[in-house]
Amino acid sequence: MLSSASPARPDTFTFPFLLKACEKPKADSKCREAHGSIIRIVYERDVVVCTNLIRSYARNGLIEIAQKLFDRMPQRDLVSWNSMIFACYCQAGLHQEALETYNRMRISNVGLDGFTLVSLLSSCAHVGAFNIGVQVHKFACEKGFVENIIFGNALIDMYAK
Repeated sequence: MLSSASPARPDTFTFPFLLKACEKPKADSKCREAHGSIIRIVYERDVVVCTNLIRSYARNGLIEIAQKLFDRMPQRDLVSWNSMIFACYCQAGLHQEALETYNRMRISNVGLDGFTLVSLLSSCAHVGAFNIGVQVHKFACEKGFVENIIFGNALIDMYAK
């Protein structure tokens, strides 16, 4: 994948593009190869590269590897947390894990965005966590997210189930 003889050296800007290509179905071996390159070049600590690697593993169904990588991250941002909640858990049907990750996110004092809230409402709907869904709705009202049509659709879905 990455030739050590190549004069071009990958960096924190090139790895996300490489990892995006690894999100294709059945690209798990390429994902692992890219991860090896990242470790060799010591960019595993870069939050953007790490988040892209997590998403690549998740999209290839390698949830446990994505979780271990996330747990080892020295720094996490909103996108990292959203990647775990949505790409790792919601898309894999692991909605209880998505809600547990949200609780860890709250404890870490990372802010929420509309994407986080929509993912949470979806998980609440799937596991019947109505009380959490109501809390998410209340928070969204306080922060002005309720006018977002995607959020509104997720809210309707949560209350309908």
